[in-house]
Amino acid sequence: MRFDENAPGGGAEAVYRLENGKAFLEWKLYFSEDVTEQGRNGPETEARIYVTDREGNLVLECRQQLWEEEPLQSVLLQPRLWRGVEEPYLYDTEAILVDGSGCCRDRVRGHLPLRSLSNRQSGSPALNGAAWEPRAVRYFLPDKGGAADRRRQMEKDLRMLLELGANCVCLDGWDEGRAGLDEGRAGLDEGLGGLDENLDGETELYRYFLQLCDRLGFLAFGKRKGSSEHVWIQEADIGAGVMGRESVTMTCGAEVPVLRSRKEDIAVSRKKDILVSRESLVSRERGAGTLQGEKGSAAMGCGGAETRLPGDRESTIGSGQQAEALLPDGEHPGPCFYRCLAEWGRKPFVHIVPESVRKMESGNYTALCYSNCDKVALYSDGLLFEFKSGEREFCFQEIPAKSPCIMLAAEGEGCGESLSVHKSFVKQWKNEDIWH
Repeated sequence: MRFDENAPGGGAEAVYRLENGKAFLEWKLYFSEDVTEQGRNGPETEARIYVTDREGNLVLECRQQLWEEEPLQSVLLQPRLWRGVEEPYLYDTEAILVDGSGCCRDRVRGHLPLRSLSNRQSGSPALNGAAWEPRAVRYFLPDKGGAADRRRQMEKDLRMLLELGANCVCLDGWDEGRAGLDEGRAGLDEGLGGLDENLDGETELYRYFLQLCDRLGFLAFGKRKGSSEHVWIQEADIGAGVMGRESVTMTCGAEVPVLRSRKEDIAVSRKKDILVSRESLVSRERGAGTLQGEKGSAAMGCGGAETRLPGDRESTIGSGQQAEALLPDGEHPGPCFYRCLAEWGRKPFVHIVPESVRKMESGNYTALCYSNCDKVALYSDGLLFEFKSGEREFCFQEIPAKSPCIMLAAEGEGCGESLSVHKSFVKQWKNEDIWH
């Protein structure tokens, strides 16, 4: 007698509900053999389940003979809840099969996140009953290299998003060209695509992705076929589920950035990043100098009110525009990454956007900085040029540069960054080759 490793949780699944400071759990055990026949013809086998907290303390123990028809139920008092990136608390679970002589026949280990995600009347989700504001990034599972390389890439990507300040991932592309998962086995909503069960490697990659999301605190959403909606998939096929949970969906439109575009979309995303950086420099103020070589009277400035930031609810949803890539070339952060970091990040930083360096009619230059600091100081040729106060975007004008290289440095609250751009590059309208 062994657990069915292809079943949810590798053979042991906990289905729970949270109520009045308690977690009511029902355990579903799946076996590779018929339990009834095993009980009639072989030695009695016992299932033992152990749940330990993060400190290694045993908080719950369950035992049951396999031939019992009633489901195994238990109650956990004052449970620690999984609270997303703020506190991704996980219990460790272990299910053991012990035969009549006391020998262990099989065991399976997993983790148990206790949480509830629901829809509020306002339309925004609620995590454990409290309002939860999504900071979403779209993501494609790695499709190159071996299983170990792809797992390492997923962990590296999610840790980067964690540092960025994101708290949920909209999984795209994983349902394309593959058959749907069995609804009864995986617990996915009707109409949601999935992985072909015969593709064991792909299925394991998908499960590992969900486990990473649990461990790092991300909520994971999967795209419905033929729809812009993404449905919460975290409870599918990983050994833990919520009793009678409602379908929680989120719409990911063009305002939601993608970590990296597909190979054929990289060039398009990169050009858009450069265009957005340029548009961020357009000021509502009039009377300032114009860019050299540009006709018209467009003034240079911050343009904060005109710049669409990731997560802006006034952005057009599902407009069909190309989503901006955080890593335009698939490896290095682009302007969209630093705009998100300025809005979501907690660690102080300042970044000078290379594509924003432009020559003005006066012969001086302009530059845009992204930062989550309240004040930013800009230096040119090592000399202090100007202090600016603001929020997320800081645009500097009439910056002098005497040497052939425009040498800029920006400082915030205990952070700083430098950028050098040769003046010959600034003459090019699109500085696509400048990535420092």
